[in-house]
Amino acid sequence: MKKITFPEFVDKFNFTPENTLKISIEREYFVADKNGNIKASGPKIAKWIGDLDQFDGDLPACQLESRLSLVTIDEVKPRLWEQECALRDFETKFSFTRIFDEVGPEDIPLDVNPKKRYIEIAEDLTEDELRPGCRVIATHGHFGMPDFETALVVYNYMIDYLEELLEMGDGSNGERRRLYESMAPNHMPPKYDNVRDFYFTAQEQGFVEDPTKCWHWIRIHPNGTIEVRVFGTTKDIDKIYGWIKRCYDLIMEAMIKNNINPIFAPLLGLATA
Repeated sequence: MKKITFPEFVDKFNFTPENTLKISIEREYFVADKNGNIKASGPKIAKWIGDLDQFDGDLPACQLESRLSLVTIDEVKPRLWEQECALRDFETKFSFTRIFDEVGPEDIPLDVNPKKRYIEIAEDLTEDELRPGCRVIATHGHFGMPDFETALVVYNYMIDYLEELLEMGDGSNGERRRLYESMAPNHMPPKYDNVRDFYFTAQEQGFVEDPTKCWHWIRIHPNGTIEVRVFGTTKDIDKIYGWIKRCYDLIMEAMIKNNINPIFAPLLGLATA
């Protein structure tokens, strides 16, 4: 196996300055028939919908994911509502229903999405590891960063608020967290002194070749974002907006307190000095 050098690792991350503070949101759902029986039909439904940029399957075939990409904080709520209305129409058209319980039953289908990436991930999992991953669904927020250095500053700031964010997003009395952490022993995000420190952690934890295999609750994503993976799932668009807005405010605080883009300071009423 070829060793990934530090420059090769850094090149895996695509930071785009014009997308700074742009937000992307991934919402996961269990898919079921009209009687509420969870089915391994996520990839099939995504294919029927025919818009894989917005609606796709996830690793567990019993799940469907909607994706909202590159919106401003002011656009989050109206765009989520647009997507929600479309999904309700698809439920009627294709005779399925979404289940929003963030923890599924123990006898949930363990079928894996046939996409190559998901098959490769699943091959490394035992059934005891796969089952918790199939039983949990979540809401993930991505926040665009201009460069690696800014991403590290924001990431290190945000992980100090991990417990607050986990509690805010908990809709199962800690059960989703327990299941996820049983599947992902490297779930706790460590602090990094610099980018090379991040590289060493990636080597030690086995995600140096594919940084999307970093399972931290909060992580630096190859798309050039800070990804916050702590929130459960809900039908309540206002609640989702509240989760995203709290993350956005923490990111703004991190930038302002570290004299990054101080033009944003008046929005929070914070001093830039």
